[in-house]
Amino acid sequence: MCASHATLQVRGLDAEVVAELKARAARKRMSPSAYVAGILTEVAATPAPRHDRRAA
Repeated sequence: MCASHATLQVRGLDAEVVAELKARAARKRMSPSAYVAGILTEVAATPAPRHDRRAA
């Protein structure tokens, strides 16, 4: 299976949030991009609570 990769740009984050994400990534010896991608992948793999689900 061939995995496709997409790019997502997040704007408007507070500088403190960015600094914290970078620090957490560094502690895990990861790039900030890889660290945040891991968080987003985990969230996307978790079923949304019933009240968050959008009608298809």
